[in-house]
Amino acid sequence: MEDSRRGLVVGFAGIFIVTALLVCASEGLNSEGQYLLEFKEGIHDEFNYLGNWNSSDQTPCGWKGVNCSSDPKIPVVVSISLSSLNLSGTLSPSICNLVNLAELDVSNNGFTGNIPKEIGNCSGLEILHLDNNQFDGQIPSELGNLPSLTSLNLCDNMISGPLPEEVGKLSSLVQFLAYTNNISGPLPVSLGNLKNMRIFRVGENFISGSIPSTIGGCEKLEFLGLAENNLGGDIPKEIGMLKSLTDLVLWSNELMGRWSNSARNVPKWFKRA
Repeated sequence: MEDSRRGLVVGFAGIFIVTALLVCASEGLNSEGQYLLEFKEGIHDEFNYLGNWNSSDQTPCGWKGVNCSSDPKIPVVVSISLSSLNLSGTLSPSICNLVNLAELDVSNNGFTGNIPKEIGNCSGLEILHLDNNQFDGQIPSELGNLPSLTSLNLCDNMISGPLPEEVGKLSSLVQFLAYTNNISGPLPVSLGNLKNMRIFRVGENFISGSIPSTIGGCEKLEFLGLAENNLGGDIPKEIGMLKSLTDLVLWSNELMGRWSNSARNVPKWFKRA
């Protein structure tokens, strides 16, 4: 009798172990992979470049364009680089469920629609490149919630509306590119808060008003590109205090005024008309 009971216990234990193993095996793709598959649902992938984004994998770390951290125990997605893959569709807000994401590059594709405001939830984002697509709508003010962002490239889209004042909260920003869009309204006064910015290019838009004197606060600015807009008024003397400035591009505006003696650091070959 004891032997038969012992046999039953062993048998049930074996069944339990096998069942547990089957459950573990059936857990499949982790949550980050699920978020990426949700992101993929909004994409038209004509040439199947994302064909290895497979729900039967345990993690997305081997997928095309997906890079993970080097931690072998718990790898997490840190970078998504899908540039120049002839992709189209919309940018799903689910992408910012990837809490460790530091780089998102979908440049040189055919994405349309708005930049989702949820992009502001990607709090660790350092590089955001959405250039050379067909994004429209306004730049979401939530971008100001990205304190680690160093490079923001939005050029060659159909973005409209003003540059939000919240741009001035991007304290780590080094490069801001938004030329060749339909951006209108004035330049944000908050630009002067961007102490680390080296490149600011917003030419070929419909930006109006005057150049804010606060631009003098961009102490490290090397390239200031404002050509082909509707800017007017005097050129602020504070530009002359930008000791690192090498390129000043102001042509095709309605700017006025003369340089004062404080403008010795500005290149003498710049064009303002």
